[in-house]
Amino acid sequence: MHEFWYFGFITAKHWGHGPTHWTVHDLWQNFHNAVSPGLLAPTPPAHLSSLDAQSPGSRRHTNIQDLLPPPLCRWSIHISMDDNIEWLDEDAQEVSADTSTQAWPRELISEPFEQKLQDGLESNSFSTVETTQLPFDLGYVSQAARKSQQELWKEGLGFAIMGRNFELLERLMKDTKESKIQGIYPAHLAATYLDGGKTCCRIMRLLLRRPDKFDREVFKQDSKGYTIFDVLMLRILRSHSSTPLEVVNDNLRGAQGYAGEEVDICGRWDAESDTYRKLIGSGALKVPLSWKHKFCHTSIQAICHCIYDLSWPFPAPSGLFRRRCFSCGLLLELQPLHAMVLTALQLLRNAMDGEDLFGMICCLFQWVITNNENLLDISKSHISTHILQEDMDHDGCAHEELYPSELAMRADSIAQHYGSPEARKGWAAFVLILRQIEEQYRWVSEMHPPPGYEEEHEAILEEYRHGGISDYGPNLKDLLTEDIFLGSLEFPIECDHESGSAFGRNTCLGHIWAACQAELLTYRRQQESHLWLSQYFTIDAVLECLRTGDPGVLPHVKNGMLKPYCACGVYRRNMESPQREHACTSYFSNLDDWHRTSFLPPLEY
Repeated sequence: MHEFWYFGFITAKHWGHGPTHWTVHDLWQNFHNAVSPGLLAPTPPAHLSSLDAQSPGSRRHTNIQDLLPPPLCRWSIHISMDDNIEWLDEDAQEVSADTSTQAWPRELISEPFEQKLQDGLESNSFSTVETTQLPFDLGYVSQAARKSQQELWKEGLGFAIMGRNFELLERLMKDTKESKIQGIYPAHLAATYLDGGKTCCRIMRLLLRRPDKFDREVFKQDSKGYTIFDVLMLRILRSHSSTPLEVVNDNLRGAQGYAGEEVDICGRWDAESDTYRKLIGSGALKVPLSWKHKFCHTSIQAICHCIYDLSWPFPAPSGLFRRRCFSCGLLLELQPLHAMVLTALQLLRNAMDGEDLFGMICCLFQWVITNNENLLDISKSHISTHILQEDMDHDGCAHEELYPSELAMRADSIAQHYGSPEARKGWAAFVLILRQIEEQYRWVSEMHPPPGYEEEHEAILEEYRHGGISDYGPNLKDLLTEDIFLGSLEFPIECDHESGSAFGRNTCLGHIWAACQAELLTYRRQQESHLWLSQYFTIDAVLECLRTGDPGVLPHVKNGMLKPYCACGVYRRNMESPQREHACTSYFSNLDDWHRTSFLPPLEY
């Protein structure tokens, strides 16, 4: 059945350009160095060799280490289509005679995509296997598909998402006659096949901003109990670490392949790429570790933009790191911030070369900004200590209620034994940022000021005493909220968000987040020898800012490189995905490699 999957994937990916009918000749003519095209599958037969290049089975086929995708990422840039862009001259652009790039006539694009799938099933024109050799009656399958047009439409929707074809997905969503689509988890699928090099957040944003097309339940937990946020965290670990996924979910123990590996989040390969086809054809079950690299800027931007779009559905308990107490039977579910802490810990413990946890710092900031609309709810979760020490004795209850920062502090002693010095600095910065954010919110919930804010707390109380309020009962939380989160701070522009500043009275966090965004908007590694971070951003500077409260230690701030932003680190224009022109006072970007860049227009929803 994988040949049909591959046919659907390629047809969706190229819909609107290139061949109008993908046949066995088009799909398999260049497939070399493989066991058989018919064995090319997301989950190949169990007898084939494993990911491990040292496994005996791997020696029977092409050396996995010889199969490497391009080492450098692609990236996406969000632009306003009315901006003045200096497009390359025709002579400077690569002119390809490849027919796969030629646009279709309008009348062909209007043909139903699901009809292509139906025709392919009926003709078997995509397959290397003769109809008579199939272990099932293809005619019966085709008839069943024809009778279930809505199910075939859902298949088409899934292929459009996996193929990252925005225009096809948009048209399929307009064409559906079903008022509330059920039985498919489109946003979870978009997170699984997220591609920061081609479409970034556009697929996710289109799905989440058209909730009228879907039953709201499909945007909550999927059939595995994962939220969309969970799938994004899994995407980080799967793409940028050697984390065994059974650590994240015991149900994944023994999994021979992970969904979504056919599409690299950094845009270096997909299921059509020659290197990936050769890899799977050689007998590998998974993408090898040698293909992965640190949590990079392209991936960070795509993940953060998707997190922004998760302002609805409202956060739900995480399906990651879920445990049940061996003694009392309590189901130990984490809140999203707890899950993020453990994701950061696993990224540190199983890091790729160059990892510095800059990406997890950005994810943390983005989550707080996104969920601050109704004042961020930071609560405790029952945490199993077995999550931190997997080899601990399971006798007796071993869980307790912890805030996210408390969990991070418990994990800190473990974190000191893993990763490079730079990665451990990144972990320290992540923990400090989380703690300082949490302190501001617990200042309200517990009515107790964090260290260094005692005088401000007393000044607030004194102000209310003079106002004739002597009862510090239920109303005090409301009064503290107003002063801490809605009070005026010394920033170039005021926070105009309904819930006020995301970071309370803490003034250094907004500066750090603004600098993080500028880094993502202006820098990518252009050569393998280049550093993963630009000369204008260092984890050391972030740590110094957090410890001293002086934003002047951040190069972007010190050198006046940033345009005005509020105390949340949000620039005046375009809160959703700021553009370089909205964040930077001058041009200091290195993203002008046009052959590795996708320019994406904003969505009009």
